[in-house]
Amino acid sequence: MSMVSTVVLALGAGALIGRAIRLAVPSILSLKDRASMPFALPWLEILGALVFTLLTLQLGGPGSFPLWWIFAVLLLAISATDYLVKLIPDRLTFSGTVLAIGWHSVEPDFLIGFSPWHRLLIAWWSSTVGQLPSGLLLSLAGALLGFLVLETIRWTFGLMVGMQVMGMGDSKLLMMIGAFLGPVGVLGTLALGFLLGVIHGLVCYRISGQPHSPFGPPLAAAGLGVLLSANLWVSVLEAFRGWVLRLSLELLAVIYTVLIVVVVLLLVRTRRRAKEYEAMIEEDYRRVDDQLE
Repeated sequence: MSMVSTVVLALGAGALIGRAIRLAVPSILSLKDRASMPFALPWLEILGALVFTLLTLQLGGPGSFPLWWIFAVLLLAISATDYLVKLIPDRLTFSGTVLAIGWHSVEPDFLIGFSPWHRLLIAWWSSTVGQLPSGLLLSLAGALLGFLVLETIRWTFGLMVGMQVMGMGDSKLLMMIGAFLGPVGVLGTLALGFLLGVIHGLVCYRISGQPHSPFGPPLAAAGLGVLLSANLWVSVLEAFRGWVLRLSLELLAVIYTVLIVVVVLLLVRTRRRAKEYEAMIEEDYRRVDDQLE
């Protein structure tokens, strides 16, 4: 099959899968108006066509890597539910986590080759604890790291600003992404996810005036981005580590001081307006509840 035919098939398959998700999610969520925004527009068809074309060009068709097509379907469905009702269903994240762990236990090659750090983790575990199937170890480690890291961030910032800055569903989503991509995939997803999350949050705030924007879609986009550019992100992390090590202690002190001051100022501002933000978020959730049967 020619490359053009492959791309056309991927575009068509992605659009059909996107449409299936757009039609299924409102029914699964029991929406009163199942043609309401954002499901009145074919954005999932467009995203599905784009995502599955990129997957096909980078990794091959569904026959070569069926796991990644399932991964993409789950991320698209999670993005749709989070946009619509600011909810990430456990049935999607937990089923995806179990599927990824089971798959990598049988087919560990992708996770082993994802990063040299994965091979080091396998060697360390084998020498200190004992033998464990490599794919199972890396997938479990990724799932555990993803959940614990984001839960720690969520609770720490929640205590600092006096309000919840994200939901546990986001931690479960990173758990699922970690089960698919392993520990290094979690680190890349977090770095890219927070960058996309800031941009996404500012855009949503400008459009709606709401301080409460879903973090699931930026996190899902980051997971796909890391999957599609695994070697690039590993190289970026290595280059960043090398760049930091080459900096002088004085310059590092200045950089860290500026970052700490910026973070502290943002935390203080958020804490002062915590009650106002909480009232806006509760009102937003009340509107969401009105949409559900």
